[in-house]
Amino acid sequence: MMTMNSEASEATNEICGIEAAQARTFVGENADYYWSKWSAAQNPLKRAGWNWSAFLAGFFWLGYRKMYLEVWMFAALFLAFDIAEFLLQIPFSKSLGIIVSAVLGMGGNTLYLKHMQKKIALLTAQNLTAQETDAALAETGGASWRGVGIASLIFALYIALSFVIEVIVKAARITQAAS
Repeated sequence: MMTMNSEASEATNEICGIEAAQARTFVGENADYYWSKWSAAQNPLKRAGWNWSAFLAGFFWLGYRKMYLEVWMFAALFLAFDIAEFLLQIPFSKSLGIIVSAVLGMGGNTLYLKHMQKKIALLTAQNLTAQETDAALAETGGASWRGVGIASLIFALYIALSFVIEVIVKAARITQAAS
């Protein structure tokens, strides 16, 4: 289990109702980084510093941190923008990737804190023993290269759907122009 540096843990033993030990167990790898960002923020549920990993890896960082709902939501957002672009013939989705990267860079730590809060609340509601809770926190949270693989599959699905929709829209335009 990762240990948090004394600065972060001395600053506060609880953030947004989450105890340091719970966060440490949930986050696992890089617990020091996240705890220090959340501790330093005036309101970590609104803004908790910049996250270079979230900015650079984006979609795949979400998978790495097991935020699968968010992966699906971003894939749906990208697909919605692609559909709008195909139908309106306005190329605005090219900048969407940069915007999403910036949003994740600025809000990734906050997003991860909210994700952790939800997962801990679900586990707490199950009235598990302390040992069961720790095991469930470690399993539910942490980092996962498998999660990167899942995010990659979702991304591949998005690309395939986007391609199919683009082909259908172009075929419809050709048919319409021919009539």
